[in-house]
Amino acid sequence: MSQSFEPDYVEPRWRIDLARAALYWERLWPRLVPAGVLTSAFLILAMTEALSLLPLWGHGAALGGFVVALAGAVAWAVRGVTRPAPEDGRRRIELASGFRHRPLEALADRQAIGWRDPAAVTLWNAHRARMAEAASRLRLVWPRPVLARLDPWALRAIVVLAVAVALGG
Repeated sequence: MSQSFEPDYVEPRWRIDLARAALYWERLWPRLVPAGVLTSAFLILAMTEALSLLPLWGHGAALGGFVVALAGAVAWAVRGVTRPAPEDGRRRIELASGFRHRPLEALADRQAIGWRDPAAVTLWNAHRARMAEAASRLRLVWPRPVLARLDPWALRAIVVLAVAVALGG
């Protein structure tokens, strides 16, 4: 019986964790937009002193409404996002590196049949060596911004501009 090839390449756990964190951020970020809009609206009202025009009970009701709405928006954002699995992180790294043949997945595989056949073991070891070499060239990418896809008319710029005007005025 021939020995199986064990590559020198060890799966980069920290890279996979970073890729999973990037995927999580990409899933969470669009869901945090409502909380950002609420925070911006509160800043605009507070900085323009529009809340001071309300009676005391109205001022309190507005502040309470903002707090409840913000808490609800954050809870909605966090509750609706699932954590990416380690396989998702590996796949993200492979795709970002331009590999379609999944070298990290191949390195985790075991030879299913033919492990007693020296030619099959040699072929398997050559495949694993190629995958280990490919895996040594893996790279990470930054999280992709998705706001442009969600806000094609860039209405977010109006919110940012309004906050800047309220802070400056």
